[in-house]
Amino acid sequence: MAVELHARHCPGASGVRAAGEGAFDEDLQMAVEQLEQTEDYVRRLLLVSAGKQELNRPAAVGECLRDIRGSLDNTARHRGVTVSWKIDDRAAACRVADGPTLTAAVTNLVWNAMQAGDEVRIDAVWDDHATVPQVRIEVSDNGSGPLPDIAENLFEPFVTSKPEGLGLGLPLVARSMESLGGTVQWDRHRERTRFCLHIPVAT
Repeated sequence: MAVELHARHCPGASGVRAAGEGAFDEDLQMAVEQLEQTEDYVRRLLLVSAGKQELNRPAAVGECLRDIRGSLDNTARHRGVTVSWKIDDRAAACRVADGPTLTAAVTNLVWNAMQAGDEVRIDAVWDDHATVPQVRIEVSDNGSGPLPDIAENLFEPFVTSKPEGLGLGLPLVARSMESLGGTVQWDRHRERTRFCLHIPVAT
């Protein structure tokens, strides 16, 4: 609400913009969109903790990933992290049972990757080797990887190596995949930390 009120009083809000104000307006709009996504994310978590669930909102994989890219690319530039996206057309066209759940899971993984390394890759492909129609989304970074003493329990609540962390992000990713009927695994591959989501889809 504070951001929206501030935006209304910015010079650009009246339609008259000085040099550079266009970018400022875009930054404010981005902030509002990110806050709205966070609000939706928290509301869903509260429902889950209360044993309830919101009605699913099916969405295309490509649409979910475009939303994530729009919200995180500016953050990546600010942190000096290079983020590359590769989304094949077949995967992008597929629909998942609940778009916000997929968005929350991938956002969490990309954010973790940006904190761990300075080079992040996101690949979304149709999984030709699966026995059921599904998409594989990989999020990898060039960081050093999890500490050995927590590596085997990454998806357990309150397991974290971050001083300010709560250790709830990856358990939420695992819970999100469970609700979508999918799975999540991680490994070290060619000196990169890689998280792989396997999500059943309706083609």
